[in-house]
Amino acid sequence: VHSPFVIGSSIFGILFWDVIYQTKVPKVFLCPYQSLPLDLTSGEFYTNRESQTKTRIAQIKELWSECEMYDHVRKTWSKEEGKKSIVSWKIFQNLDQFECKFIQVKEPNSHLTPSQKTWLLHLNLAGGDAFACCVNRVHSPFVIGSSIFGILFWDVIYQTKVPKVFLCPYQSLPLDLTSGEFYTNRESQTKTRIAQIKELWSECEMYDHVRKTWSKEEGKKSIVSWKIFQN
Repeated sequence: VHSPFVIGSSIFGILFWDVIYQTKVPKVFLCPYQSLPLDLTSGEFYTNRESQTKTRIAQIKELWSECEMYDHVRKTWSKEEGKKSIVSWKIFQNLDQFECKFIQVKEPNSHLTPSQKTWLLHLNLAGGDAFACCVNRVHSPFVIGSSIFGILFWDVIYQTKVPKVFLCPYQSLPLDLTSGEFYTNRESQTKTRIAQIKELWSECEMYDHVRKTWSKEEGKKSIVSWKIFQN
């Protein structure tokens, strides 16, 4: 199951790759660990690239033929495929099947809205494969694991003083998080926390650490997906 955001952001990334990654905007790419410009989720993203964005929108809406659009996508794909970026390359892994399904996912006791029913109807009338699917709430193991890691290691991640890993107010993660340098930069603090979890803390002390972190940091944009613990 692919989320609508992932599909939309990936299509956006392929169509606007040069606008996102090749437009020269000061201080939005500061580190080799980055996969996104630091202003991506702010209003400044458009402001900083207004001319290039307007040009690309005009090309998509009016100027490009279908063949030119395809050629742009093909060239971007062949040159950039696999790079860590806004594009989730794996969602296109079955392109050889030439299939596209539109699935409206619903939780138990959730019902289709009139607009959702209309969309499903029109997509099917247009020849698409569109349907609703009811699933139980399941959270990605990665999201659960990273959230538990975030709560237990919050101070190690966010309060250890490491140069040039928090450079901008847009950031929710240190820039070295997905690199081998994350551990190297915090080796002493990480070893201490692991020892506390494995040997030194009692169950009550562990609970107290989690409770204090939660009460102080809950809701902050971070590695923790707070909503998965809402029930």
